Amino acid sequence: MAPFALAARMRLLDGWRDLARPAGAFGVLTVVALAATGASQSTAAQGWTQRVAAVLVPLGVVALALRVRRLAVSPAAAAPSGPGRGQAARLG
Repeated sequence: MAPFALAARMRLLDGWRDLARPAGAFGVLTVVALAATGASQSTAAQGWTQRVAAVLVPLGVVALALRVRRLAVSPAAAAPSGPGRGQAARLG
């Protein structure tokens, strides 16, 4: 259910807004893959559906991690934005 929570939060932040829809779609795709795995119990397709789900979820995590890394090294990442901006400077 994390992709849905992430998508909701991403819609609110400028730097992440473009990923809100793909994150939600990834959530739906994950639910469908897990439902297909459950529905294929005791069938010949069970192994394939498990493999698809086992590959799909880490791919989504890697895609998000790559985006985080790209934002972390971009010059725009140095400027605080969004809710709570500047807190690190005040705490530091």
